[in-house]
Amino acid sequence: MTNRERFHAAFLRRPADRIPRCDISFWPETLARWRKEGLPENVRPADYFGLDDIRTCGFNTTLGFEPTMIEEGDGWQVVRDGNGVTKKKWTDHYGAPQELDYTLQTEADWKRLRERLVVDESRIPERLGQMCSERLEGDVFNCISPREPCWWLIETLGYDRLLMHMAGETEWVREMMTVYTDFTLGMCELCVRKGMHFDALWMFSDLCYKNGMLFSPAMFRELLMPLHKRVRHFCTDHDIRMILHCDGYVGDLMPLLIEIGYDAIQPLEARARNDVREYMKTFGDRISFFGNISADIMTTTKDAIEEEVRTKLLAAKSGGGYIYHSDHSINPGISMDNYAFVIECVKKYGEYD
Repeated sequence: MTNRERFHAAFLRRPADRIPRCDISFWPETLARWRKEGLPENVRPADYFGLDDIRTCGFNTTLGFEPTMIEEGDGWQVVRDGNGVTKKKWTDHYGAPQELDYTLQTEADWKRLRERLVVDESRIPERLGQMCSERLEGDVFNCISPREPCWWLIETLGYDRLLMHMAGETEWVREMMTVYTDFTLGMCELCVRKGMHFDALWMFSDLCYKNGMLFSPAMFRELLMPLHKRVRHFCTDHDIRMILHCDGYVGDLMPLLIEIGYDAIQPLEARARNDVREYMKTFGDRISFFGNISADIMTTTKDAIEEEVRTKLLAAKSGGGYIYHSDHSINPGISMDNYAFVIECVKKYGEYD
């Protein structure tokens, strides 16, 4: 099978020659370590380890502010991003930035700023069309990756402020999410009209933490499900797959994603009690699983690594709905030798008879 055929088969829970195998995020510190351990310069880990090629692309989803450097110090920068958020970023190590201030804080701010979310060709990167064509010709599974509505508001309002508004000012939050979804789908339609090919729409949003959802399933059903169903309709109309990235424990979220019609959930953090061996029994005929191989175990022994990969792949690959991926990004605690053994085990146990 081709690379793209294999991914499509997995997301649709259909037979394939083997499971797709991919990891999409390697820390810069990981690559620096691996260069010392034998990874050639200017060679992508995906190419070196024979991973299947899945990549994301997208358009400008921000409020359209000009990114600005405000201050710089030893190992850090304070910047203002495209949403007008002031944050401190680390330049000497990989880590989440620290948000310092938000331009969007009140309903009055929203009324002033919402007009910035305009569907416009200027938001599409100049090379996006050419890149999509190159990926199609090169057998790359190509995903358009807009922000999920709740995550976009988390980025522009902040976690605490958004969750309080969801509880106390529901209609305002609904309006913001709806306007953003209108904008996102308008931009996706514009890309399609311009001839760009996408295999999937892959939204990234951390709606859960280690103990469960950030808000109740009832709140998700009221505020977010209608918007996610609209995205599902777009995907159906254009025959593309629909994938959600969500960290944390997703057991309570899973039935909602199935009701919407998601094709797959990723990355299924093992450290947050997600276990594909159990999910397969309950949900495996209705959604594909993408990940769940513990990055923590990748830092330990080869016996532990093989047990992790063997038991999860043999359980999850049945019926065709599984894609290998770590349960998180590949951190610098994972040696190149251990990672090579992970992929060796994935190849060993990921074949279909």
